[in-house]
Amino acid sequence: MRGLHRHFFEGRGLDRVAIGAVRGNDRSEAVARRLGYRPEAVLRHALLVGDDPGDLAFYGLLRSEWAADGGGGRDPLPLPRFALRVDDELELGLLERADADALHALIERNRERLARWLPWAESQTLEGTRGFIEGRALAAIAQADGFEIGVWWRGRLVGMVGIHAVRRHPRRGSIGYWLAAEAEGHGLMARAVRAVVAKGFDDLGFERLDIRADVDNARSRALPERLGFRHEGVLRRAFFDGRRYADQAVYGLLSDEWSSRVTPRGQRVA
Repeated sequence: MRGLHRHFFEGRGLDRVAIGAVRGNDRSEAVARRLGYRPEAVLRHALLVGDDPGDLAFYGLLRSEWAADGGGGRDPLPLPRFALRVDDELELGLLERADADALHALIERNRERLARWLPWAESQTLEGTRGFIEGRALAAIAQADGFEIGVWWRGRLVGMVGIHAVRRHPRRGSIGYWLAAEAEGHGLMARAVRAVVAKGFDDLGFERLDIRADVDNARSRALPERLGFRHEGVLRRAFFDGRRYADQAVYGLLSDEWSSRVTPRGQRVA
C-alpha cells in the first residue's frame, strides 16, 4: 500500500487519496489510520451490509501530509500500468489517458473491419476515444463495474478485452473483445480471454460469464466454442447496429464448470 502512495502522489500527480470502509469494520479502519489517513466523513446509510443499511467511513491522505511523513524517494519513479501478465509476450493492462492516441490510431487502421460488427467504430473520434478511457475504462475500475483493458503484444497495443453489463445478484457479466488485423493468427485473443475468465471466476467471484456475438460473425463465435463455453441459444433481433437488427448467439460458462476444469496437478484445462 505504501508503494501505491508513491505511485499515486508522484507518478500520477494526485493531491488526495481516500479509503472508504464500512463503519464498524475495525480491521479496515485500523489499516487506514495506521497508514496515516485522517477520518473525514461518515456517510449514513450509504450502502447495504447484508440486507441492512450501513454507514460508510471515509479516510483521506493529502500529498502534503504524505510528503511531511517521509513519503517520496530519491530516484525517478517508473510508471508501470496496472497489468495482468498472461505470458512472456502478452499483457493485459489498464488504459491510461496517455493511451488515447495509440488506441485511436489502432481504431483508425481497423475502422472498416471493426465497424462491420461494432457500430461505434464507424464514427469514433479521438475525443470519443478519450471519453471512453476516462468515462468507461477508468471509471469501471473505480466503480467495480467490470473492466475494459488493453491487449499488449510484444509491447504494442493490439486490441481490447473486458467484462461489461455486470449484474450483482447473481454476479454475472458479458465478455467483449476486438483485435487488430495485424495481430490475428497468433492465438492472442484466446489467451487473453482465458486470462479474463480466470480473473472473473477465481478472483472476482463471478457466477456466470457469457459471450454474445452476431450469428454471422464466425471468427468471434469460434473463440467461446474453443474455450469451452456452452452455446445456450440465439437471441433473435436482440442487437441494433445502427443499420439493421441482428440475431445474437449466446455462449455461457458457469463458475462450477470453470472450477471443474482442474487436473489433479492443479493445472487448468483449456
